[in-house]
Amino acid sequence: QENDADAAAVGEYRFGAGRQASPLAMVTLGTGVGGAILVNGEIYRGVNGEHPELGHVPTLPDGPECYCGRRGCWESLASGTAIAAAGKELGFADSRAVFVAATRERSAAAIIQRAVDATATATWTLLHTCLPQRIVLGGGIGEEHFDSFATAMRAQITRATQVPKTGIEIVKAARGNEAGVLGAAGLALRSSTRD
Repeated sequence: QENDADAAAVGEYRFGAGRQASPLAMVTLGTGVGGAILVNGEIYRGVNGEHPELGHVPTLPDGPECYCGRRGCWESLASGTAIAAAGKELGFADSRAVFVAATRERSAAAIIQRAVDATATATWTLLHTCLPQRIVLGGGIGEEHFDSFATAMRAQITRATQVPKTGIEIVKAARGNEAGVLGAAGLALRSSTRD
């Protein structure tokens, strides 16, 4: 019933960069944009037990069309899939090629900047709706390019007027790909002890 971002969040909460943080927001920037919210270590669920879909936070009203039917979702701008799609229009092979070229080519840098800006905008929404003590940034892109994204995310904390400027952290995921496995195992063990 849990998705991969939920499992990763539980893994980071129990064994990684999310320890002792509540509320905890886990954001995964990779092929897609995923996320989860934990409160006191428990996965937050909405109506009918549904999971929040952080990748569909709106970040650019006239942005690219998203598969959810809206335009400018976080995922449609900052995911590896979105970066690759924008890059292919300019002749880049994939998202990795866009990141490499961004250090020397303005067109590639603009694609990456758009992804960073979308992440900053989504962070503003996360800060004001969830008031997380800590945001853990993971996923292949989030971890490999942590400094670029985290700097923009932290800037939102300093600009915010309706949330505390201290006590909120942006940290890099510590468990990498194993966070999801650890979290899923922990959830399975907890579930079996309840039965």
